[in-house]
Amino acid sequence: MANATSTKTVQYPEGTMHLPAVGLHFFNYTDSKGRFISQMFQGKSAKSVGYAFRTEDSRFKWIAQQVESAEYRIEANARYKAEAAEKKAEMLATLKVGQILHYSWGYDQTNAEFYQVIERKAKTVVIRQIGRQVRDTSDMTSMVKPARDQFLAKAPMTKLITSHGVKMDYGIASPCGDDEEFYDSSYA
Repeated sequence: MANATSTKTVQYPEGTMHLPAVGLHFFNYTDSKGRFISQMFQGKSAKSVGYAFRTEDSRFKWIAQQVESAEYRIEANARYKAEAAEKKAEMLATLKVGQILHYSWGYDQTNAEFYQVIERKAKTVVIRQIGRQVRDTSDMTSMVKPARDQFLAKAPMTKLITSHGVKMDYGIASPCGDDEEFYDSSYA
């Protein structure tokens, strides 16, 4: 069966003011009580948000605020996407074969694990868990650092590279150095 795509188009009321650059549509009218009404449609939504105003001037000020807000959101989204792309490019440049990754997880305790990149692909890395050097600091807590090339018996994993590191099951594994220490705890 072929993949069906929706060709449904929104039917706006006649006289609707369309501002496609910001994805807004305004249907303005005066009701039977003399109130100035504006129905705002966002994007391709057939649902509108309606407001009543005492004066036509207050209605157009509100419309101007909605347009300004939409322009700001569009600019902020573009900035966010550009920054995320830049961070991801930096992360792609950082993650090379041999890079050590730190990953912490846990609810009642902090479990620190280390991984080493063994293969690099376009958008993913193949990693293997490595051992760690432990320095006890008190009862049930310690500081740990990675033990390069001390691979554990666990099978390699292919993981996605994000702008902050490597996506793991419960968070992100971040690049770290061989001598960096991290907090680790355990409860009996």
